Amino acid sequence: MTARRNIEFKARNPSSDDVSLLSRTLGAEIISQHAQEDVYLTTHQGRLKIRTTDGRTEVIFYERLNSATARESAYLRAPLTGDDAAVAPLLKTALGSPVTVRKQRSVLRWGEAIINADVVCDLGSFLEVEVPIEQAGSVARATEIAHDLRKELGITYADLIPFSYADLLLMKNTAARRREVLQAVAKPGHLYLLDGVSASGKTSMLSAVVGDPALGVQCVPRHTTRAPRAGAPESEYLFVSAREFHRMVSMGAFIEFRDFAFGMSYGLSWDAAMAPVLSGIDGVALINLGIVRHVADLWPEAIRILIDAPIETLERRLRARGYNTEEQIQERLGNAALVADYRPYYHHIINNDDGMFEESLASLKRIVLSGRK
Repeated sequence: MTARRNIEFKARNPSSDDVSLLSRTLGAEIISQHAQEDVYLTTHQGRLKIRTTDGRTEVIFYERLNSATARESAYLRAPLTGDDAAVAPLLKTALGSPVTVRKQRSVLRWGEAIINADVVCDLGSFLEVEVPIEQAGSVARATEIAHDLRKELGITYADLIPFSYADLLLMKNTAARRREVLQAVAKPGHLYLLDGVSASGKTSMLSAVVGDPALGVQCVPRHTTRAPRAGAPESEYLFVSAREFHRMVSMGAFIEFRDFAFGMSYGLSWDAAMAPVLSGIDGVALINLGIVRHVADLWPEAIRILIDAPIETLERRLRARGYNTEEQIQERLGNAALVADYRPYYHHIINNDDGMFEESLASLKRIVLSGRK
């Protein structure tokens, strides 16, 4: 069985749920409309699910990066018919099924692209776009079509979602339970979330704020699959294997997480973030760029701060580091170009251009102190 490949993205639906209107606006053909159920199974990598559509059942395995952009996905599909139907309950028993996603799906065709307009139980309305690479002719062309369609649909980068529907349900349910615990605390601490492109200086700011005894702020470490860097203290990280990170994702353990194209994943866990806050201590943590809107939905009381710098400054800093490859530098600069769409979802934006660190740090300290009044 050969894996199929496509370029895809998922986003909140920014327009009407009226599929007929969507079809007329785009000139897209409505192919089908149906109810669909996806039973996700526990795996050590990728995603495995049993899908039922209008009485037809199939098993789907796919792998893709959890990143808020158009990304490549590779998948395998196998129908379950006749005697094969017994495989579904066998898989559920053997592997376990942590979450089931139910949705109404309308499928539209727009040139080489497929648009899935989904209304997902307990989550809302979304658009999922798929561009088959073979049909488009190349990865580059499929990516171009996906970006063109994103613009046609009026989808901003802040609308994009890096997660599966299963992840979103797990994270939403976990957030509800955790917030009940938080709201029962008489005087919880504040959680400050620092966001920004690589080389913006957010890690240096975190270290400086945590290192100021007058503030009494605690560092909230986040999990990562990357290897520790020689000679660096890196107390802001908890280093885990890719398998352990995947296990935590499948449990809904993260408030937010993201995969990068070069084998690294980062995520902020509920356990780490809530530990100081439940003790009445202010905590400060780093989060992944591009997920701030999602974080705002799950923990709206968390104070979201963007550490920013001009893209020319970011490139100079990245190259001066000496440990990023050219491909990694270009990936980070590409992320920097998207920041404008995320700006409305921060409480504060701090400019940290070259020569401004002390001024920027003073601004961050004022924000922390003002939260205690």
